[in-house]
Amino acid sequence: MTDAASHARAVEVDAFAVWSVKSSFRRYVASLADGVCAVSDDVRVLDPHGFLLRGRFHGTRAAFTWTAPSSVRFEGHGGLLAVELRALRLEVGPDSGALSVAAADGGPGRIPFAHAAIGARSGATFRIDLALTAGGAGLFADNYPVGAPLDPMHLMVEP
Repeated sequence: MTDAASHARAVEVDAFAVWSVKSSFRRYVASLADGVCAVSDDVRVLDPHGFLLRGRFHGTRAAFTWTAPSSVRFEGHGGLLAVELRALRLEVGPDSGALSVAAADGGPGRIPFAHAAIGARSGATFRIDLALTAGGAGLFADNYPVGAPLDPMHLMVEP
């Protein structure tokens, strides 16, 4: 398949993401006496590199959607700190993209969590650069400002 053809033909395949969310935040939660990081059964913890999340990739190399039913929850400070990232959806177009998460209250809405951009691509592996949106900053109780960088997500698409 030519490079042009691989950009043009949409596929739907399994894809895995390795993501540590925000390393400094993970270290902070781990340092708390009651700090907890809980993950859904479909998530593997890859300390110190974060999490392995299994999902589905639909699209082309230039524009795609990746979805994962996974859940990662951080807790601490007697419940005052509670950040849940559930049902991730990454949508990337030629010029911009976004990572959203399901509303924590179980409602039908989604929270735009981070702006996303392809930082690098090598074959079927993408590095996705992420920066907090206002919705993402709100999930962190505004302890990080809008635009604060998150750790990059590494997305591996199965051939």
